Amino acid sequence: MFDVQISTLFSGRLLQKILNNEPISLVEYNFLTSVLIAQNIPFDVSFQSGTRKAAAALQLTIHITPSATFVLVISLEPGSNAFSPSP
Repeated sequence: MFDVQISTLFSGRLLQKILNNEPISLVEYNFLTSVLIAQNIPFDVSFQSGTRKAAAALQLTIHITPSATFVLVISLEPGSNAFSPSP
C-alpha cells in the first residue's frame, strides 16, 4: 500500500500544487500526513490562519535526519502568506 501512496504523492498533481505554491484542500493535506504517519516519518506542522494581510497556510517540516529537514510551505488559499516572503 505504501508504494501506491508514495507514487501517487510524487507523480500526482498534489506535489505539483505544493511546489507551485497553489492552494491544496484539507483532503489532500490529510493524504500527505497519512503517508508520513504510515511510514513513521517524523514531522511538525505550523498553521497560520488567514488574515486581511496574509492567506492561510501550513508549514510542514519533515525531519530527514537529526540535522537535516525538508520544509514545505502549503497554501490553503490564494495569496501570499506569513511563511513565504512577500513579492
